[in-house]
Amino acid sequence: DKFVDSVVEKLRYQPVSILYIILKKERALKDCWIFFPEKKYLFQRVSEQKAFSPRTCPEGMTGLMVETTKIPSKENVELMLKQLESLGILKRDEVVEYFTKTGPRVYPVYYQGFLKHLNTVLDYIDGISGLFAIGRPGRYNYNNTDHSWDMALQTYKHIVAGAGISEWGSLKKRFDGYRIVD
Repeated sequence: DKFVDSVVEKLRYQPVSILYIILKKERALKDCWIFFPEKKYLFQRVSEQKAFSPRTCPEGMTGLMVETTKIPSKENVELMLKQLESLGILKRDEVVEYFTKTGPRVYPVYYQGFLKHLNTVLDYIDGISGLFAIGRPGRYNYNNTDHSWDMALQTYKHIVAGAGISEWGSLKKRFDGYRIVD
């Protein structure tokens, strides 16, 4: 449907790049993640997966995920490494390897009038039997990872139960009511 395609193009997303850094040290952070709202830093969040499970990295090593909305040019990556070092998170001689990955449509950008566009798209999808819009990109919803997992589980249960459109409406309301915890 060309009309729906044109409406989809009006929905905006913030691209995000992740600088992955492999370190030769057991742990780098005391917490699972740290937010950096200050504009002087090129990154917004640093997280360490080993904080969730020691099995995510070999013994004596850890990995950081450094989230940025900046373009991961060589200059920006170098500056981020220097900023992380100045914060005491890493030392350059601990860095074994690093690389970047960019997701072009990671965070939905809410703007005046977006709900009209979003509802047009979601109504269209709801009209296709067996197709369910879930997750952060599917519902254009800034939510936590656990919310996306819950959406997947609840949608699975909905499908297995052979539930109808009215039950799906209740689930959508549940999804839209998630409370964001950062």
